[in-house]
Amino acid sequence: MDEREKRAKRRRDLKRVQTDSARDMRQVKRFDSAFMAEGSEIQLVDGGIIADRDEHGVYAELIFKNLSAKQLARLKVRFDFYYYQNIPYRSLFFEYCEDDITFGRIKRGEQEIKQRESLERKYIESGEIFGEGVYIPMPESPYTKLAFYICEIEFTQGELIKGEISLCGRGISFQELDEVSKRILKNEKQFKSNEYVFPTKNLPQFSNEGWLCCCGHKNYAHSEHCERCLRGRDLQQKLLSEEALKERKNELASQPTAVLFHDKSRFAQNKYLQNERDRKQREAEIKRSRENLARQEEEKRRKTSHWLKRTAVLVLVGYIIFAGTIALAMFRDAGRDNSESSKMFKRILDGDTSLFEYFGFKKEDDGPSSIFDVWDIFQMFDYE
Repeated sequence: MDEREKRAKRRRDLKRVQTDSARDMRQVKRFDSAFMAEGSEIQLVDGGIIADRDEHGVYAELIFKNLSAKQLARLKVRFDFYYYQNIPYRSLFFEYCEDDITFGRIKRGEQEIKQRESLERKYIESGEIFGEGVYIPMPESPYTKLAFYICEIEFTQGELIKGEISLCGRGISFQELDEVSKRILKNEKQFKSNEYVFPTKNLPQFSNEGWLCCCGHKNYAHSEHCERCLRGRDLQQKLLSEEALKERKNELASQPTAVLFHDKSRFAQNKYLQNERDRKQREAEIKRSRENLARQEEEKRRKTSHWLKRTAVLVLVGYIIFAGTIALAMFRDAGRDNSESSKMFKRILDGDTSLFEYFGFKKEDDGPSSIFDVWDIFQMFDYE
């Protein structure tokens, strides 16, 4: 590749970096990094599957830390994609190097170096974190399982390490522990130190390449204290490791006066009862209390139903009285009226049947069959 092609490639890489920095990303899945990868001085500290909100593309982001004393020049990783099989149907390779400008944002501890310096860096110093902001495109084809490995590690001195170092480990978080282990940890001074500033996230892990503190920070193998929370390595290994917790739990269970924290018998109602007779008496009292409560509830429901029925009867009687009062008032007003229909109504009430013959009723008839027929006569009379 001549100089012209190199310059064109660098312009393309710089444009890609600029485009990636302007993406609006959301996290889809986060990788578990609370473990130490065996046989590698380049450790995974964070990462996950992310998606672009605008273009809907899916990417992977891996963030590493150089725990070696040497300068890292190139790192090659491999992604294996599985689809309901034990053999991957596709593999994807990616390199972190200076030629492709794929070191991303570089940090020294908690401080991030300038972007211009990151773009011009040719290697990663010891203790630096890199890979943030580097998005690895994922295939659009579906997959059910994803595994990724470190294939090659190249240092500036020319040392090249090849292998297959898995980055799919899993740590033990503090929330996954049982109540006994949590109580043991909370009683330790090592656990309590700096707990409000740097809370415990996981159990510590130790390897030949480095060690993982309980605060989640990965340190050099020769560091006696955590760089982040200053907790001691040896004391964590002695008191807070998984093996130490198992030993403490076994010692606690072997003590005759020990109370396991998951035992619910200490909340029983018969804790202070002396004999079987007192226990039965207490059970009988509880039974009587429940029966009295059920009886009171039934009496309350009965009284409520009784009052509802009485209220309904009173409303019905009131309605009948109101309707009768209205009807009586109408008849009284009709009696005081001097209209022709009122006079006719009075004559009918007095027993005069001549009006019925006038309107077509015979003498042998008993007259109108109902008050409605009388009302029809009134209407006909008023009309005439």
